[in-house]
Amino acid sequence: MLKNLAYLLLFIFSFIIGSPATSQVKEPGYTYIPWERIKINDIEKKESDTVVVIITTRKFSLDKTQIFSKDQDSPGHLHYVVARLKNKTWNLEIKHSFEEAALAMPSNKDFLFYVHGDGKTFPDVLEGGLRMSILYGVNFVAFDYPTRDETLPFWKNFHTSIVNVNNAVTSFGKMINEVKTYRALYDNNIKYTMLLHSLGNELIKNSPGFQHSSIVFENIVMNAPAVKQRKHSKWVENIALQKNIYIISNRRDIILTGAYFLTFKSYLGKKHRRPLAQNATYVSLDNVAGHKHSFFIDIELLNLSPSVKHFYDQILHGLPADNKTCCYLKAKKNSNNYSMKKKPDCEFFIAQEKALPTAPAAPSMTELSFTNFINQIFHTKKFRTGSN
Repeated sequence: MLKNLAYLLLFIFSFIIGSPATSQVKEPGYTYIPWERIKINDIEKKESDTVVVIITTRKFSLDKTQIFSKDQDSPGHLHYVVARLKNKTWNLEIKHSFEEAALAMPSNKDFLFYVHGDGKTFPDVLEGGLRMSILYGVNFVAFDYPTRDETLPFWKNFHTSIVNVNNAVTSFGKMINEVKTYRALYDNNIKYTMLLHSLGNELIKNSPGFQHSSIVFENIVMNAPAVKQRKHSKWVENIALQKNIYIISNRRDIILTGAYFLTFKSYLGKKHRRPLAQNATYVSLDNVAGHKHSFFIDIELLNLSPSVKHFYDQILHGLPADNKTCCYLKAKKNSNNYSMKKKPDCEFFIAQEKALPTAPAAPSMTELSFTNFINQIFHTKKFRTGSN
């Protein structure tokens, strides 16, 4: 009965709001660049160039405007893309391996390997890379797989994304092995972090063989993981690629709340329950994140809660985070289990060179009308896709 009622509400909502593709809301401070300004183009290279690397499983078609499509290539087949932003145009080069692509990036920056969640086109991934490279001063490398088909209603798109993320497991493992080889060849005291967001956590959950691996990353960050909470400790404890694992949750997360009504699964990114993984550190953002989902890149949240920015500055640069290094984390009864204080009673330093664009204050959830509330969940990019 409850399941039928949920589907009826979703059906009604789809008529109220129309097609999600008809409206795109962009956060201020960044430039979203459409396909028309994304080209295969070998340009003059400078050290000051903004460079991101995308490792994608999408099909590649040089003769089309959308050169990387919404369809997935064969398992294990990867395209290595070096993207340079100049004059509001992304200039792309196709490389033959991760090593070749990585050598196009600065040699003195930490690496951030990012796996996105649902609702992303290739231009969306480029935009996310631009934001994170600016915010955190890292070499940004994305593992990309198709998660958005604008011809589908949002609930069908979500289920298609689940199929695609599971089909990308072989390709994900191939990338991990290439990163492991690259780090062994170019050991220059640079730190490596992997950030898996939302649905992207399915990749590491379903990848075999990681329990016997050597260390590849200082930190693995599972941000708002859209994976089942139940028995999560079993597969988390089998991961041995890293020195530290951080699992970050928010029980008010509106995206995972919406995902619950599509799948009727309790997600690890909303609340973690015992038994907890012994090799992981859990951090709850319940007190500071409101209804948000993409904590590490949400400009409004980072401006309103500097402790969130400081926390991600730590873990995305491969540094440890506990209540000693991050004084705003309050320890819970369980070991390695923390909540972030709403009003920290301590001081911490945030690097000023990574300035945050100013975002206008959003109305609180209590100030939203019912129509606007539904609109924000399903009609705007910020809420509909759930992440970068």
